[in-house]
Amino acid sequence: MGFSRRDGLVGWLEEVWPQIVQPLRAAKKDPLEIEALLRAVARPPELQPPWQTRFLAHAKELLSFLYSPKFPKGLSEQTVRDALNRPVEDEKRIRAANRLPTRRIANAMAGVPELAWSRSLDRCSQHRCSYQVAQPTAEYYRKMFCVPCGY
Repeated sequence: MGFSRRDGLVGWLEEVWPQIVQPLRAAKKDPLEIEALLRAVARPPELQPPWQTRFLAHAKELLSFLYSPKFPKGLSEQTVRDALNRPVEDEKRIRAANRLPTRRIANAMAGVPELAWSRSLDRCSQHRCSYQVAQPTAEYYRKMFCVPCGY
């Protein structure tokens, strides 16, 4: 399995995370509610990359993941500090960034529907995304945890 789907999801989810995090956490166990939320922040259908179209078509699997014990319910301040303030190539930064909910969702959903979300999560987690955390998500967590720029 290539990781371009996962990396595309990471980039997109981290751009829209501040807009969707609260509604996503508050959503009832209704895949249509999740799908509507995500479609509202997705590109128009004619401009969607294939990974986004595929993701939007599997709200039921996403909901299953969000309500599973494998979805992080919280983050530590240290994880956020490491993800946002360590040098780009620092392995500790990469590990911490891959504990963020956006990356867990991307890992779980990248292989769906060919793989169950749990198998996709396991496989993608073995090959961490090395992207820096996108600015909107970084700002969201900096504000939430009062983490200034720099370590």
